[in-house]
Amino acid sequence: SLEKSFHDNKVPDMRFDMSVMNGRPSMARIGKRDYDHLPADEEGISTLLILTILSSGGLALLLFYKLARTIGGEVHVAILVVMAACLTNGISALCELLHL
Repeated sequence: SLEKSFHDNKVPDMRFDMSVMNGRPSMARIGKRDYDHLPADEEGISTLLILTILSSGGLALLLFYKLARTIGGEVHVAILVVMAACLTNGISALCELLHL
């Protein structure tokens, strides 16, 4: 024990390496274990990001069409704000998708 071998009250240094990986259960069904460093909560995030890009881009195009139809007339400021929000949301999702 430590009490018998170390009388100088100094705890010995301990060094270790630890790697946390996720096992994919879909691969376990076919007899393989596939491990990944991507956190388990980000498993289907690429599909969600693609849907976000498509929906934000579609809404931004729809609002741009509404804006282009009323050239020379009055445009509500909410259309411009929501269109800018859709564009920034789509760009953010695209950057996140490229980051994966």
